[in-house]
Amino acid sequence: MAEDPKKLISMTDDALLEWTLSGEENSYPHRIGETVLNMRNSVRALEVAKKMEHAYSELSQQTQRLAETSAEALKHSKSLAAYTKHLAISTWAVALITLVTQVVLVFITLKGK
Repeated sequence: MAEDPKKLISMTDDALLEWTLSGEENSYPHRIGETVLNMRNSVRALEVAKKMEHAYSELSQQTQRLAETSAEALKHSKSLAAYTKHLAISTWAVALITLVTQVVLVFITLKGK
């Protein structure tokens, strides 16, 4: 009644499931078939876990790079805000100088008449 392990291992999942279900509960085919199917599922789960570990590792590295890039962008944004503030102050200073110059020119023109 014992099957060759190589034959069991080489069976497809469907063939192995059919062979397993061909025996009565707790019979040799039923127990061995369940064992082989469980082993296959464990191996597949391990492969998936390895792939997930690799994917999570890559995700972690990408998240770290994103955090570093975001911090750098924030630093540049703050710098840009400071430059914009200084530009606005300079623009108001030029406008004020222009206004004072025009007032003086008007005063000189009116005083000269």
